[in-house]
Amino acid sequence: MIAEGLKQNEFAIAPLVYLVDDDVDFREELVSGLSRLGLTVHGFDSAPSLYRAYAARPSDIVILDIGLDGEDGLSIAAHLRASQSVGIIMATARGSIDDKADGLRNGADAYLVKPIDI
Repeated sequence: MIAEGLKQNEFAIAPLVYLVDDDVDFREELVSGLSRLGLTVHGFDSAPSLYRAYAARPSDIVILDIGLDGEDGLSIAAHLRASQSVGIIMATARGSIDDKADGLRNGADAYLVKPIDI
């Protein structure tokens, strides 16, 4: 059976997703859930670990928590948006209108408020 939109001898490549969240349980749950949906997902706990992986192999999508130790998700989003064409999703517990506006202004394409049900 050939996936819709593909021709014989063509195959779909799963999007590469990088997830940055310092909550180990949430990060592992989201990586597992997104992987079950067919995405290639790697989780990181900080901006430096994301930047190292991204420099070696840029991802198609980056999912960011805002409240990270060190560089926060808003700063990471602004940095990525300025230098690369990448899908950016904020996944955070901060749910106010101002927080959402800040996330979108800093480069996020989508803003999700935790808890997130895969």
